[in-house]
Amino acid sequence: MNKLMNDAVMANFSQLEMTELRVVTNQYNITLLHQAPQDKRTE
Repeated sequence: MNKLMNDAVMANFSQLEMTELRVVTNQYNITLLHQAPQDKRTE
């Protein structure tokens, strides 16, 4: 029973970790998108 709960918590945690990773990646992509036009202007 305890192991089962532990596995569930770990599965939930890794799911959260993946979501956080996706959010960070999205923010990075958005930052790149915002920087791209500025780079073209300086060329």
